[in-house]
Amino acid sequence: MTAPRYIGLAGPVADRSRDWISRVVQAARTAGLNLVFQTDHLIVLSNTATTALTTTGQLGVAVGTVFDRGGSSRAPYRKAPTVHLPGLAGEDIMRVYWGGYVAFIVDDSEDAVHVLRDPSGSLDCYRSREDGVDVVYSDLSVATELGLVKGEPDPNAVLHHLAYASLRTERTCLFDVNEVLPGTSVRLGAGRAPTVRSIWTPWTFAAKPAQLVDPAEARAVVRLETQRCVSAWADQYPHIHHELSGGLDSSIIAACLADRTKTLTCMTYLTPENGADERAYAQEVADWIGAPLEAVTLSLNDSDLGDMASELTARPGSGILHQVLNRSLTREADRTGVPVFFSGGGGDNVFCYIKTAAPAVDALRRFGPGVVFLNSLGDLAALHGCTSWHAAHLTLRKLFRPLRGLPRNVDFLAPGAAPSGPEPHPWLKAPPGAQHGSHEHILWLTAAQAPLSSQAHHGEAPICYPLLSQPVVEACLRVPSWMWIAGGRNRAMARDAFAAALPPAILQRRTKGDFTGLLGALYQKHRVELDDLLLEGWLASRGLLDRAAIAAYLRSDRPTTDYRFCRLMEIASAEVWARSWLGSTASTVFPRT
Repeated sequence: MTAPRYIGLAGPVADRSRDWISRVVQAARTAGLNLVFQTDHLIVLSNTATTALTTTGQLGVAVGTVFDRGGSSRAPYRKAPTVHLPGLAGEDIMRVYWGGYVAFIVDDSEDAVHVLRDPSGSLDCYRSREDGVDVVYSDLSVATELGLVKGEPDPNAVLHHLAYASLRTERTCLFDVNEVLPGTSVRLGAGRAPTVRSIWTPWTFAAKPAQLVDPAEARAVVRLETQRCVSAWADQYPHIHHELSGGLDSSIIAACLADRTKTLTCMTYLTPENGADERAYAQEVADWIGAPLEAVTLSLNDSDLGDMASELTARPGSGILHQVLNRSLTREADRTGVPVFFSGGGGDNVFCYIKTAAPAVDALRRFGPGVVFLNSLGDLAALHGCTSWHAAHLTLRKLFRPLRGLPRNVDFLAPGAAPSGPEPHPWLKAPPGAQHGSHEHILWLTAAQAPLSSQAHHGEAPICYPLLSQPVVEACLRVPSWMWIAGGRNRAMARDAFAAALPPAILQRRTKGDFTGLLGALYQKHRVELDDLLLEGWLASRGLLDRAAIAAYLRSDRPTTDYRFCRLMEIASAEVWARSWLGSTASTVFPRT
């Protein structure tokens, strides 16, 4: 089972003078995409089953997976065969339904099409414009195969990407491609410029009226929504391979899959370098739920700098470590025929793994210097292994500071070249009086969108991130930040919610597997190649890099505490990405006259 792919054409698609549209449709069919919806204003083709949308006098279609929240508040979530909406407002979809989808709704009254992307962002959505027609698609390989994207790298956008790698905005790193962000809609057609609107915001659930003040209720809600969402996704597949590290997040997913161990295989990674062998923890969880565990060995031989951008994407990919992981998993998919990989990716972000004094600040602002604040102060001290006096000092210092901004990384970039601030993102617009902890939680959630794109395992089995499901995110946003550090434990609410479902050693675990050693070995293997790649490449020719600093680092013996080689590998990924576009040629299936 491959990941969903689709392409939509919005605008005057019935215009007979645009014969290129019919050629696109025919070529898309040849490429394995089937016509799933067509009107005078919209054509949608996809390789997967779709969900029909009906509104008052309007029609539409959703590509991907849509679940219905209807019925009992504790009933399992079921896939929706049809979505019924009272009107065109995107809020109606995101209030009643959730999943991993992109929805197209035709508004015949205005000759317009509304495109909505669900808040999880699990199905990518990009758009371009061609000859007065808006083209919406899941990935760049679809658009380039059909000759609809020129794919010219934008140096300023690449620079922003390198400075703020944890942020994905509407602007991609290509001149002619924009992204429809998770939780937003864009109105296309009718001869007007596209209109973008945010229709889902995390601040709705982080606001004071929505907060869960009773810890017992908060635990129950987090447990229920996590279980329901993991089960809903699992119901879509005959067999699941779950990436189980034995860390808290992946272990919680395993616990939610404990009732289907006959169709579940857990897998964990082994590396040639120390730091990432978590077999003991993973085995304990697998034994606890009664599921088999396989070890997948990662190899340095699976790394190839020149092939890091094997797929054309809108932004630089996750780099060489991700390449090694994917090649190992591709072999696993080929060997077993597994239809999907489950991952705990994004769990730290959703379960509010923040390390600042923000939770104590929130408790002080909410309750004043009383019992709740004093308890949170003690929790903060225990979390960081410091005295209560030092925790109080950190809290008061943060109390009088503005909300935390996104970190900027200028290492190895040309002096003065990096943007001074990030581009706008709808989730980062904090309302007046926003709590520090909620703001940092939302920063984390925004960052989760960056690396978890559908390009992971795209060509083989898709990857599913159940913890990024909309109901789970909404439930966790309703939990006040000080509850997440209760007892001096990170992600405390998640630990408590699944206390009866996991081994004590996993609930008490504070360590994480570390791939830094493997990445260091990959750096040493490709160190000579990096010299030419970075010092004589496209980024350097555009004046984006500090060539002297890079040359000095590459030609020196780095101290054991200097991990900036990780940054160099990140920049190398951007360079290879740019070269993949500059060396590619668009399809000539559709020559225009």
